[in-house]
Amino acid sequence: MNRIIVIFIVFCALAVPSAQAESKEKTEKPVPEVEELTIESFTKTFMKQMTDQLKIDRAQTKKIRAAITQSYEKSKDKWDRQDKLEEELEQVGKDLGNEIRAMYEDIRVVLTHAQREQFDDMRVHQRAQGNPRNAMSCVGRGNGGGSARMPNMGNPPG
Repeated sequence: MNRIIVIFIVFCALAVPSAQAESKEKTEKPVPEVEELTIESFTKTFMKQMTDQLKIDRAQTKKIRAAITQSYEKSKDKWDRQDKLEEELEQVGKDLGNEIRAMYEDIRVVLTHAQREQFDDMRVHQRAQGNPRNAMSCVGRGNGGGSARMPNMGNPPG
């Protein structure tokens, strides 16, 4: 899935100059829905853009298409590995978020009613500050809390 995203990003980066030129000429139009990008759909769209904008000939088209295919085949295992690592990282983030939420509940049990209210306000304020290095800022964002890091609790750096 992520290789599709990367391919889409490359495609968009190449499309920016032409999109900017078109936007000066036309009024705003509704943004079309983004369909799932495959290597085949990327190649087709990319080759059309290359043909239209760069006026490449048939020989160039054949060589460029071969370069795209060769690059994709050469890196396919890495794209697949990246997908798996990102899935694993997402799960780790969810697990960390659950652990942090459990820690907060354990802390709240120790506090008095007034202290719990202050603690909850403190957490809301810290989330609003958006400090990504602050462990409390990650709870309640709906992303499992995996994007922030716990502060160094005395562990050796590294």
